[in-house]
Amino acid sequence: MKRFRNILVALDTRSTTHPALDWALSVAVPSKARLTLVDVLPDLSWIARNVVPHSEAHQQLMLDDKQQKLEELAEPIRKLGLDVTTKVLRGKTSRALCDEVFHADHDLLVRVTRGTNSRSSAFYGTTGSRLMRNSPCALALIHPNYAASSGRIVAAIDPARNNSAHYKMTREVLDLTKSLAELQQKEMHVVHAWVLFTPTLLKSTFSANDLANFRKSSEADIAKEVDEVLEPFGLSHRDRRVHLIEGKIEAGDSVAKFADEENVEMIVLGTMARSGIAGALIGNTAERVLELAKCSLLTIKPDAFISPESAADDDTQTGS
Repeated sequence: MKRFRNILVALDTRSTTHPALDWALSVAVPSKARLTLVDVLPDLSWIARNVVPHSEAHQQLMLDDKQQKLEELAEPIRKLGLDVTTKVLRGKTSRALCDEVFHADHDLLVRVTRGTNSRSSAFYGTTGSRLMRNSPCALALIHPNYAASSGRIVAAIDPARNNSAHYKMTREVLDLTKSLAELQQKEMHVVHAWVLFTPTLLKSTFSANDLANFRKSSEADIAKEVDEVLEPFGLSHRDRRVHLIEGKIEAGDSVAKFADEENVEMIVLGTMARSGIAGALIGNTAERVLELAKCSLLTIKPDAFISPESAADDDTQTGS
């Protein structure tokens, strides 16, 4: 069973509620994971440094205030027997969090879907999108209304038996979803969205009868692939919790629509592109889910993933 052991929780200490921390505790308490609670203090712009009197002292006061509030949040958690560290990071939020993950070897980063001061209209915000692409570890973006969620966690999968790395990622997504469902006493569902290969071309090439037969054959092959990967989890495509959806454009569109219509609490998926430079792409399905979904999202990276943020650190250190 997948268990996280070293969890980084990004908080905004100005807020009165902390759904990201509530969710992280639901994972950390049963498994006795170590927690690090952080807030990020942005650096002052050069204009602010020149205009604001005693700007450094002002920054220090803000840092001390954030540190105190983090400690206030940490103290009752320590009484539960968990190891909790608090820290105020400095700089750009996404970069500061990725640096902390990289240097402290965290295996999970948890944050709300979008900060209260986000300038983006997207549900996951600019920072959330950057973290999904750049975080060196698994990332959980938690809906602000997490406490009122439905209790249904969905594994978005693509078996891809002809791609061993992709197949391995699918098994990891299922294992993680199963673990979360057990830890949090939620209901596990599985969704596989697929698009019939070049349907426009097929319609112009094949008769209606041939096209129907092709679709039927494709559905049978997909069901067989799904059953193979689900068998260790005691599921098959015939189970009410397994959903095979034929989409019209992109698989990610179908996954996001399903999550919206079924009031899904969280989608779990891998961010593996079928091709491309490590760290440069997260895969078409993940990209579309990131753009369209409006629920909590947990993404995991492949073993070979190299964060552009950590790569930049290495380049700086080596002088390349």
